[in-house]
Amino acid sequence: MIYVNERIKDLYRVAQPEGRGSYIRLDQNENPDGLPKWLFDSVMEKVTPEFLSIYPEETIPTTKYAKMLGLEKENVTFTDGSVIGMGYVIKVFGEAGKDILCVTPSFAMYGKGLKCKAYMEIVDGDGGIQYSDIIKHITVRGNKTAEWYKKEFTISLRQPYSLLGLNKERKFALLANAQENTKMLYKLTLDIARDVGMQYVPRMEYIDVYINGTYWGNYLLAEKIDAVDGVLKKDNSNIEISSLIGKDYPAYAAKEKYTFKLNRNYDFSVHYPEELMNYQIEDLRDKYEEIDKDILLNDTSVLQKIDVKSFAYMHIISEMSLNVNTNVTSSFFYTNKDSPLIYAGPPWDYDVGYGPYAVTDYQDSLNGTSDEIPNIRGEEIALDWFVRLYAFPEYYETLQDCYLEMRQKYLDWIENRIDNTDDTIKASVEMDVIRWPGYSEGVRPFYDHENCIRYLKIFISNRITYLDKRLGVQPVDYNHLCVHNNK
Repeated sequence: MIYVNERIKDLYRVAQPEGRGSYIRLDQNENPDGLPKWLFDSVMEKVTPEFLSIYPEETIPTTKYAKMLGLEKENVTFTDGSVIGMGYVIKVFGEAGKDILCVTPSFAMYGKGLKCKAYMEIVDGDGGIQYSDIIKHITVRGNKTAEWYKKEFTISLRQPYSLLGLNKERKFALLANAQENTKMLYKLTLDIARDVGMQYVPRMEYIDVYINGTYWGNYLLAEKIDAVDGVLKKDNSNIEISSLIGKDYPAYAAKEKYTFKLNRNYDFSVHYPEELMNYQIEDLRDKYEEIDKDILLNDTSVLQKIDVKSFAYMHIISEMSLNVNTNVTSSFFYTNKDSPLIYAGPPWDYDVGYGPYAVTDYQDSLNGTSDEIPNIRGEEIALDWFVRLYAFPEYYETLQDCYLEMRQKYLDWIENRIDNTDDTIKASVEMDVIRWPGYSEGVRPFYDHENCIRYLKIFISNRITYLDKRLGVQPVDYNHLCVHNNK
């Protein structure tokens, strides 16, 4: 008598597609980058006919891998692909009558959200090793930037570490500056904000990135924007928390864990703390709703609820840069657990300012004399707080004072720091252009690095001339004829 298992008698076998030549199957987790050359060479040195004739011994690699993860070797199993692993799971836990949940896609997705473990090494200009360790993972970051070929990344370390003298953190950002050819708009803006004393402004350092031995381009290694110092109080009433809130696109906010929407349809994402109760989110929303209502009604009591100086600093940065994201997304506010006020900042995401990508009217932007605070012309989702605050005399006086302070910092960049920074990164930028030829075309008015540097100086100088007049301050007396490399 032949026994037939009723559960498998109607199954049929499906062959894998073959004859694909050199195509990589991403849907089967095949590695698009291949093995690092040094690893391949090291392994091949040990490969002999005798070596290939025996089954592999798993105890040593299993023990080492388990130790790296902080586990016992009994908690780790190596399999020949995920299909075998899934088979083990079904055999151990599957029983008649149980349901199996299958998800699509069942393989890793290449892009934002994919977390890859990696070994990372940082080497200084003299060849010294500044960092060398296996990191927790690296993943693609950003919203729009996640769609670029030259992607941006978040690095997550296993332990806090001060990379290149930056704050001792677990997470750092690798900023690509893919859509601007000066490679310094981000750093220029954030350095100026820090120089005038704005709080929690991320620091950053230039770095050349190599991935699996392939040059990936000129990047900025930066502290994460959400590294805000503060501790969630565990009170059950009138809770005061340190928080980092970002004005966001509705589509971006929908992807975040914690969000709230004001009555005027402004979307905000909560970037810090990482864990919140529903009533705490409501408390935050009520606080921001009150600010929005006061500003809308021209109620001067709002100046007692915000940190006027930080708002003025962010206002000047937005006016000076005409950044496309201003008041729409990547516009941050924070609270400090030791103060009842809402602060503006820290600044973030300034690689699409200081030029024609920043505003709709190309000619106004090209000349650096746009007569309107940037709010993505006519978009209803653009926050209008800064526009309306112009009507408050006390705020306007602070705005004038902050402008004079920041104006001097921008002049220093025009006269010294732009050229000094360019001298430092020039070779790296030239390599980046070769790696990503023409990638920034259509974003800046000039495609080559040299002309973009000159244009940046002209844009800032014209913007200063315009803001001197608009804010009614004594015009600065300086020669704004921009010279770069004696041209």
